Amino acid sequence: MTPSSDEQLGRRMRRACTNIIGFGQLLDGAPHPQITEIMKLQYQAYMVGSALHLADMILEHHRGRGSHSGPDEPATDADLRNRSIRYKTLAIGFDGHHQQELVDETMGFGLHVLRTVSS
Repeated sequence: MTPSSDEQLGRRMRRACTNIIGFGQLLDGAPHPQITEIMKLQYQAYMVGSALHLADMILEHHRGRGSHSGPDEPATDADLRNRSIRYKTLAIGFDGHHQQELVDETMGFGLHVLRTVSS
């Protein structure tokens, strides 16, 4: 990948993280009379959808660079790849059954990726 495409990917990843964190803060904040139960479900869906898209971006970037797991792989790449795979597996397994745990994991995933791509 060229430096400009890496920069563009970084911006897209940070934007997805911002969406995840923003929706997470709305869901975690004090109850607001204008936020209905239906809106909360929508926000959860947006949050999880953004995180799944983020995980796909990370995995696609990993495949596109020809990176393979192993001793040569940078620790941050391996960490993001592994967390992306774990998150996608968790989202599929938890969907509709453990919504709050999924929201909590989604927030943690977004925060971790944002810290990693911003450093």
